Amino acid sequence: MPWLEGSRVPEPWMLRETFRRARRILDRAGLRYALAGRVALAVYAEPEFTVDVDFLAALDEPSSARLIVEAEKEGFRAEPSEPGHWHYRLCHERWATFFDVFRPPEFELTEEVFSRSRLVRLGSGWGTCPVVSPEDLVILFVVAGREERGDLQKAVKVCASRLAVEDFDENYYVRRLRQHRPRHMAIGLEVLRAAKRSVEGRR
Repeated sequence: MPWLEGSRVPEPWMLRETFRRARRILDRAGLRYALAGRVALAVYAEPEFTVDVDFLAALDEPSSARLIVEAEKEGFRAEPSEPGHWHYRLCHERWATFFDVFRPPEFELTEEVFSRSRLVRLGSGWGTCPVVSPEDLVILFVVAGREERGDLQKAVKVCASRLAVEDFDENYYVRRLRQHRPRHMAIGLEVLRAAKRSVEGRR
């Protein structure tokens, strides 16, 4: 769970409570959601250090307005502070913790993304939470494509890790890629090939 740059490191209970409140805010806003980003990566592959907790959510203007209102009730400030955006950072005023809620414009968010998410126990005191499927997590990294954050390397890492244990649905992955822009499909297929080469190289 993250904290704001330049602030003191929060107590563990603050982090757990932030996570619980984040889920309560999302539930009360009536949002479908699932964990994504590096926290989801840690479910499917070797964990990486992160200061981000990201929730993929079915944001639209009405639900983002409810998100802002529910966040304020729990002591969080939304940035930006007006509805209609695709990415919000919710910051706790006193604890200096935060979480992100987003819906990438170039990611084709369907009901199937949520129906295929997995309910995962995150650890003692953290409870369970839906996590995006490994296939959709890879596509999220492909669509993000931020070189400075190594998104494509993360995509290959997740894909290879799941292929190695036969926990990656290639048919679903390719079908989902076809719902995206041609350049994302081309990159996504190259990610799959690179992941397969990585798995073969370990044998």
